[in-house]
Amino acid sequence: RDALSARDPGLQLHVPKYYLEWETDNWHVVAGTYRIGFGQRLTFDNTTWYTPNGIRVDDTMSYNQDLTRSCKEADAETGESPCVGEAARQYQSPDYRWTDRLRGAAVGLKSAELGAGWMQAYAFFSYQTRSIYQYEIYDRGRCEDPTDDSDPDCSAPWVYRRQDDLLAPTTRFSYHTLPDMFNELLGGGNVAYFFNRRTHVGITGYGADISWLANGIDLDFQEWSRLPYGGPFGAAGIDASWGSGLFDLFLELAHTFDSQPEGGGFGAILRSTFTWKKHEVEGTARYYGSDFANPYARPVSAADEYDGLRARDEAGVRFRYTGRVLDLHLRSTLDFWTQLSDTAPKMLGTVRADYELE
Repeated sequence: RDALSARDPGLQLHVPKYYLEWETDNWHVVAGTYRIGFGQRLTFDNTTWYTPNGIRVDDTMSYNQDLTRSCKEADAETGESPCVGEAARQYQSPDYRWTDRLRGAAVGLKSAELGAGWMQAYAFFSYQTRSIYQYEIYDRGRCEDPTDDSDPDCSAPWVYRRQDDLLAPTTRFSYHTLPDMFNELLGGGNVAYFFNRRTHVGITGYGADISWLANGIDLDFQEWSRLPYGGPFGAAGIDASWGSGLFDLFLELAHTFDSQPEGGGFGAILRSTFTWKKHEVEGTARYYGSDFANPYARPVSAADEYDGLRARDEAGVRFRYTGRVLDLHLRSTLDFWTQLSDTAPKMLGTVRADYELE
């Protein structure tokens, strides 16, 4: 059939989060599941921190009580979809959920005195088995260019319901996440020198490669998937900060490299804060090229996507104010941006006020 096949969904045992950690004033070592990030989150970050700098263990899980349809199948060869009648009205809860971050080891030298300041150095390695939504893949043996939407061979391969008799007529699965479809091998590091707590310069880089686990088919990612298609990918960047008195300035420049035709792109972010008493004003200018395909970038960006990523094909400025006037707490945001492939300007403004009652 030149397609995939899978057994029916069922109960499974998972151990998604586990780690060993050792930390002192100067060292931090984690083996197992962890997160790590640096700078303005442009080159590498998956910590969910606003200003990351180092390792944190990953032990986050959630319990999902949202209902979803139990039957997710469509007709393929039987002449009738099984999801009709009573089967179409049955729902179930997917129970526990988690996000796969990194799985491996990370070592960090947090502080080593050097001259008038100190140096930090981190190295991290991950070998993570990941699942994927069934429509985010395509067969490279049949499709030369995944961006060619007019070619039906570039669509995601069907996933047939596997039976003991492989030649018997069967149905196909729809809207499923396929478990354990590929391994991601990733490694990277960071070196930085701190002149003081608010002033530093650092370098961060990482590289990753994908190995697919399905036999008999040459799979890859669709162009709108979060991960770049074609082969190895990564990024390298430099970041710096400077602070004095009420003012702080942050800068990060990065360039991606990948196996797509463009080969990578450039990104930059400049952020400043001005803080006095109970008030803070923040301004951020950003530029992420259309070829800046970095799935491990999490910088300030608008809530839109270009080929699966928020921080891509975008240029803009954002202003934020947070403060307190007597018992009134204020939070406001004003964001102006445009997509590089669509020059129409966009704007988003928000204001929130909280008042404390005695």
